[in-house]
Amino acid sequence: MADVPALVITLLLVGLLLVLAEMVRALLDGDLITLRRPRRPLVVEWHVVAVAAVFVLVFVLPAVIESVRGRRLQEGGASEKSVVFSIIVSLVIFGAVVPLLAATGKNRLADYGLDMQGWRAEMRYGGLGYLVSIPLVLAVMVVMGLAALRGPQHVHPYLKLLETGNDSAIIGVAFAAVVAAPLAEELIFRVVLQGLLESALPSWAAILIPAVAFAAIHGRHDALPLFPLAVVLGIVYHLRRSFVAVFTIHAMFNATFLVLTLCDREFS
Repeated sequence: MADVPALVITLLLVGLLLVLAEMVRALLDGDLITLRRPRRPLVVEWHVVAVAAVFVLVFVLPAVIESVRGRRLQEGGASEKSVVFSIIVSLVIFGAVVPLLAATGKNRLADYGLDMQGWRAEMRYGGLGYLVSIPLVLAVMVVMGLAALRGPQHVHPYLKLLETGNDSAIIGVAFAAVVAAPLAEELIFRVVLQGLLESALPSWAAILIPAVAFAAIHGRHDALPLFPLAVVLGIVYHLRRSFVAVFTIHAMFNATFLVLTLCDREFS
């Protein structure tokens, strides 16, 4: 019978290495840095504003309130059922919101960065964003650990489930963290929220507001470490207007922590 944790580690490492290898190839060929494909300025559409408002009210606002009150949203930890539910919710959000963005035709999906043109170049920018974000997040985690603000008891519920879960739980967590969550979260926070805000606010504000919201929904103990990641995601989306780029950053970031957790499980 296959060793599922080892198989998942291998697949995640292969994915990470493929992106990094593509960056090295482009660097050696002198085409690592490429011009962004032209994007038309976004037109503010009210049905898109409504989607953003509903998401903020349903997901972001309760998370902010719980963080201020000092409770973690996932008090009971994660279970296989909760992982499956989160996957379904993420895929439903992605499947419902993308058609809404294109509903009126005032904005093309490409204007939001939802296209595959030049995907290899955008993936490379995602790799660069990943390399910038990882040391920043680790530095914040170290400082919080030294200040006794974060410890083993504050590990994300998905990572805790990896430590003790069965094979199906490991596969579910890997898919949720590396595919489903980046699809939905980058669509909402960068494409919808930041895309709308950039039409009305200075760039720095359009980057920071979704970054704060993104960090907040992950709970008080994860919010501060994830804030640098959220800022990097916002900057890359602002510079590239590419869903592929920010999805790549998010997926690689989550894959890294899954690999570390699974390796600790396998060799401890």
